[in-house]
Amino acid sequence: MKAVVVKINNKKLITYDEIKNIKIEKDNAVLFKTCNSDYITNPKKGFNKNHIFLSIEACDFLAAKKIKLLGIDYLSVDKFGDEEYPAHYKLLTEKILILESINLSHVPVGIYTLICLPLKIKDAEASPVRAILLR
Repeated sequence: MKAVVVKINNKKLITYDEIKNIKIEKDNAVLFKTCNSDYITNPKKGFNKNHIFLSIEACDFLAAKKIKLLGIDYLSVDKFGDEEYPAHYKLLTEKILILESINLSHVPVGIYTLICLPLKIKDAEASPVRAILLR
C-alpha cells in the first residue's frame, strides 16, 4: 500500500490545521512521525501520559480523504485516559485501520510502500505486525 510519512511539529496534538495541506490520496496510508518517537526508541524514558494524539477534526479530515490506514509512533491515537476513544471510534467506523507503536525515528518524510504482515490469530480484533517501509 502507498504510504506517506508526515512530520508533526505540534508537541501536544495532531490537528486539522497542521495536516490540511498535506497531499493525501484515496486508499493511502498516512504515518505520523512525532516527538513520540523519542519514547518508542528509548524505554528508559518510561511511559508518556502526555503523548501526542489525534484530534477528532484530524480524524474527520482523514476519513473524508478515504485513507485505508493511519499509523502513529506511540501506543495510541487517543489521548491518555480518554475512555471514549474518539479517534479509535471514528477511524474504525470509517474502516480505517490503525497502526500504533511504529518506530519512525530514522524515517525521512516522504512516500513509501508499506507492508504490514500480521499474525494469523483466530477471532482476534487486532494483531502485532511486522511493518516494513520500502522507498
